[in-house]
Amino acid sequence: MNTVRDDDDPEQMTLSELITKRDLLKNEIQKHDSSLSVLRAFIKSASFEMNKLKERKNKTKSDVKEWCTKFEEKHGKEPTPIDKQELEPARLFEEYTNARNALESTIQQRQEAVMLEQKTLVMTVNKRELLEHIESVIKRLQTS
Repeated sequence: MNTVRDDDDPEQMTLSELITKRDLLKNEIQKHDSSLSVLRAFIKSASFEMNKLKERKNKTKSDVKEWCTKFEEKHGKEPTPIDKQELEPARLFEEYTNARNALESTIQQRQEAVMLEQKTLVMTVNKRELLEHIESVIKRLQTS
């Protein structure tokens, strides 16, 4: 009976192949660990930035509402879109829009980083498990 060799099965590899595979895995795990550190730092930074942007957005929203209230008190009517294009309200509305857009962008970037962190973590765990198996096969071959 002729059996087909599975090149990815550590049990069917030569000692030389196992050592090469082990070294490659160690290198890949090191790269994953480095990537995880960068991702985690970014996620932490993005979380901090999100809090600052939320505060800025809420502050500018409050400023817009305050301007609208003062406008109504002074003119006895709600401001029209044309009234809102005056210098002061236009600046407030633009600042609010910029804060909201920056917040949405930061939230999206953070979510993408979290997803990438999870994928990288799963790959790292799988590679560590394979590395442990390869090291046990190497040890068994070296002692036999």
